[in-house]
Amino acid sequence: MILGSSGVARIKDLLPAAGISVALFSISFVLRYLAFSQTVYANGWDGYFYINQVRSFLEEGKMDVADSALIYPIMMGVQCFTGDYILMYKVTGAILASAFCVMAYLLSLKWSGRNAVALIVGSFCLFSPHLTYFAAQYPKNLLGVIFFLMLLYGADARLKVIPLLLLALNFFGHRVTAVLSLAYMTLYAAMKRMPGRIAMVLILFLFVFVVAGFFLPGILNFFDSERLQGIFSQHPQFAPYSFVSGFGPGLISSWWLAEIVFCCLVFLAALVLVIKAIIKKNAEARFTALILIAAFLIFPFFHWSMDAPGFRLLLVFILLCPLFITFLLKDVRLRYIAPVSCAMLLFFSAFSYRSYDPSRHDPPYGLYSMMCRELVASKEPCELIIAHKSLAEYVVYATGTDAMSWIPEYNIEKEKLWRIAAGIKDVQFRFYLSPDDLKHIHRLSPSYTFVREDIWKKFIANVRQDGNEELISELTNWRNPDKGRPYFLLKNKR
Repeated sequence: MILGSSGVARIKDLLPAAGISVALFSISFVLRYLAFSQTVYANGWDGYFYINQVRSFLEEGKMDVADSALIYPIMMGVQCFTGDYILMYKVTGAILASAFCVMAYLLSLKWSGRNAVALIVGSFCLFSPHLTYFAAQYPKNLLGVIFFLMLLYGADARLKVIPLLLLALNFFGHRVTAVLSLAYMTLYAAMKRMPGRIAMVLILFLFVFVVAGFFLPGILNFFDSERLQGIFSQHPQFAPYSFVSGFGPGLISSWWLAEIVFCCLVFLAALVLVIKAIIKKNAEARFTALILIAAFLIFPFFHWSMDAPGFRLLLVFILLCPLFITFLLKDVRLRYIAPVSCAMLLFFSAFSYRSYDPSRHDPPYGLYSMMCRELVASKEPCELIIAHKSLAEYVVYATGTDAMSWIPEYNIEKEKLWRIAAGIKDVQFRFYLSPDDLKHIHRLSPSYTFVREDIWKKFIANVRQDGNEELISELTNWRNPDKGRPYFLLKNKR
């Protein structure tokens, strides 16, 4: 088939964008891979959870926790090329961060119609320390954000089935971005006065919502409402400030802090712009819908803690803020601003990727490795180990023994149920336990102890009976799990 002149012209128009996309992807991949390679261990607090999931499926035919999210097929595909689970995790994170840069660039190019504006957005994502951290810690979430950007790109497609397919795809990314996608499409269709599309969105949502609860584990469904308990607070807070003050200067580099401040300023400027447009009744539907979603992500009455939904929503907010550069600059003359900005951001990228520091942002996997060797050397006949988040996943990876950060809901022989307790001194064990009980305790490190679960319960009971509330408060924290698994996890358990 011979292309007409219009087809040739169209291909020529696409070539610069394709070349820039390849360049963005390649540079981002190298920088993020260098960042993740600062440690020989997997990155992030959930790194070994993902590795265990992939390894379990490839070696045993099913995952430890059933999940239909597409992050796992992607990781399995990468594993087929790398042959190394830790390398697989690093490469996947680098690929996702690079795909995000490209998708942000293409979306900005479509929305602004100006390559200069899109280049600034793409270069900012290339520089972003926040994106590097997010890719290391939350690859599944990042895949969901990429799917969300794909929906933004295709929301106005002439073929009406495309946005619906992209919306459905978001259900297989991440729960948070699935909700954001539903919200965006509903707002967009409402502002574009598309009642038919709103109805289709709601019907699709209802169908997936019901079906997922029974047949598609890991997909947004009715049972996830349990995750929202305690999401709100009576006391307002500004999420970016809460994040910075909570992490502190030891964890947030000057590059990362500058990015967060810049993103907040860009958001505020974009918010003012959309308010003015609404008053003048000429607001763009796609811009208004996105700014409303961004405002929701930092809702001041979300409860704030590092394990609360508000924390994850804030992280997504920062990722989305560079898109607002598109609307701020699309009508601005950028004769010198664009090349200077892109050159500066590219130069800064050579330094900013080190803002992610595994020795500070990740668990002490080197310590965990030493502890696992001590654990194996104890030769105790344990079948299940209770340990806190990240440690439990590493124990499974390093020893092959089942471990979890919950109290088991099923019965198990006392000789086979053990725990890795944190923060207990030998003198405290000796004070509250008998010499016979001490035979079932092994010191793994100055901070961690391997103790049989029934002995641990006796220890806690004796401390409570003694009225030592100060010690009880030190023991009943996330490092010493004392709760059973919630139902939304139990229904997907292996």
